[in-house]
Amino acid sequence: MTLRDSIVDRLFGRTAQGIKYDLDRIHLAAKQLGNPQESFKVIHVAGTNGKGSVCAMVESIIRHHGFKTGLFTSPHLIDFEERFIINGKVISSKEWIELYQKIEPICLKQNLTFFEISTLLAFTLFEHKKVEWAIVETGLGGRLDATNIVDPEVSIVTAISMDHQEYLGDTIEQVALEKLGVVKENTPLVLGKQQNSKIYELAQRVCHERHAPFHCCQFEQKETGPTNTVRFKGRNFSVSLAGTYQKDNAHCALKAAELVGIKMNTQTEQAIKATFIPGRFQIVTIKSKSIVFDTAHNPAAAQHFCASLKKRFPDTPLCFIVGIMKDKKFTEMLLEYAKVAHTIVIAALASKRAAQPQELINCLSTSTTGKVEIGGAIKQSITKAVNDFKGVIAVTGSFITVGEAMQALGVKPFGN
Repeated sequence: MTLRDSIVDRLFGRTAQGIKYDLDRIHLAAKQLGNPQESFKVIHVAGTNGKGSVCAMVESIIRHHGFKTGLFTSPHLIDFEERFIINGKVISSKEWIELYQKIEPICLKQNLTFFEISTLLAFTLFEHKKVEWAIVETGLGGRLDATNIVDPEVSIVTAISMDHQEYLGDTIEQVALEKLGVVKENTPLVLGKQQNSKIYELAQRVCHERHAPFHCCQFEQKETGPTNTVRFKGRNFSVSLAGTYQKDNAHCALKAAELVGIKMNTQTEQAIKATFIPGRFQIVTIKSKSIVFDTAHNPAAAQHFCASLKKRFPDTPLCFIVGIMKDKKFTEMLLEYAKVAHTIVIAALASKRAAQPQELINCLSTSTTGKVEIGGAIKQSITKAVNDFKGVIAVTGSFITVGEAMQALGVKPFGN
């Protein structure tokens, strides 16, 4: 076993601790390391759906304007290194191992969780690499998320829906307030398009209490041809990321960039057009088959994914390869797939967190006119679909599902 693999194993071993939802330990560990998160400017992004895409767009915009950027997102699809991107490039293992060995004693002394260590490692990396702007995605919630030790220039909260109720609350208001916990005193908030009008009222109240300028992204959308095109400040921006929902994410990214002084010019147009993020309506062609990878892992995201599939492939049969975590609202997700699927294959994931295939298939036994089957492991399921199914293959349900499928097919998330 290599040093890199040994360290990654140790890190993932700390996931057995579960989630410790407070900031005391990471605040103390960061202080002992000289508060690396204070060495660069930050845009902080929370939300339920779309935050990864917004992060990628904001990073691209700022980088295209000549700044050195750091991007911290989670989870990864295949490799741990995917969480840490500097100037648009995934870091190498060599770049983080030496730094990790220096911070590990402090992390262990404070008994940090896997995500807390990953967060502190990101901040240490960004400081070491002299990053000017860091785009930081929350892991869970916002108020007590490990990333919330930053003091951002602007906060973004994307679309909010019910998720992680065991930590965030049982009502949309409780979940929203946790996500809105990233709003800081006198710091602008950019709020994405919401399905529940109560969230706008809550956001306005929170911003009023914290004297934070409030910016709501409810702009008119303009679409021409097959591409997603959004109009902002008199310009049309062509969004490279597929999926109709990416227009809303682009609005958030553009508004946040404007608030930190980025001009809406040709570089910004190029940045939006050049943005790439793996596993978000990512289309790969294998054996002349279109395979669409999407990490949508809650009902709202599943609904958006299915709508985008039907729009992109209106007359083509769809085969869904599905694996979902047992703590998700999988019945609601499966019912969304059933509305558009010709075939649904329930795959067995390697993760202990995954719902069992039989439990998933039971949700659909009387709910779909399409074909439903248990397909075995991801490799077996996806290989059979590629060889036999005459149509588009959609791989979805979780990051783990997409990651395992990519590995099985030899697809590199970032193409390198």
